[in-house]
Amino acid sequence: MRWMGVAVCGLGLVGCAAHSGAALRIGPSTYQTMAKAPGTSGSAGARTLALDAANAKCAALGKTIKVSDISVGYAFPASATATVTFECD
Repeated sequence: MRWMGVAVCGLGLVGCAAHSGAALRIGPSTYQTMAKAPGTSGSAGARTLALDAANAKCAALGKTIKVSDISVGYAFPASATATVTFECD
């Protein structure tokens, strides 16, 4: 029974890590990326992670970023999410 509690606790911690996804092409020069941050950093943390990923994509292409949309939301159990839609010009 003790091991089951440790496993559940460990799984709970995995969901608390902040991360961002790769930028996906959704148009000729338009991309979208998403980030998730734990409640401690909230929507500002998720937004920062998503913008960092977007900037990194455009920098890798030798271009500059032009953000067209940022949406912020919340995911279960207590994480903030941010989605950035952008172009690399």
